[in-house]
Amino acid sequence: MRLHQSPFAPNARRVRMFLAEKGIEIPFNFIDLAKLDQKSEAYGAVNAFQLIPALELDDGSVIAESISPRALRRLSSLSSPRNWARAFK
Repeated sequence: MRLHQSPFAPNARRVRMFLAEKGIEIPFNFIDLAKLDQKSEAYGAVNAFQLIPALELDDGSVIAESISPRALRRLSSLSSPRNWARAFK
């Protein structure tokens, strides 16, 4: 699992704060907004809308841009981040 994010994007900051509060550590992929990395073909393959943040789950599915507090609460209620894909099926 990996969070594609930028340190300057407010929605990504909310996700990082939530993960820190819950003590959940996952790898980050930093997207440079100044260089328009979110518009690259590589990132477009992850998130077709090319928006930030995007949470890429272990099964390859992606929760894009609008990672809402409600979705995060659903995720945190599961015992392990490895089970998070289950919350969105």
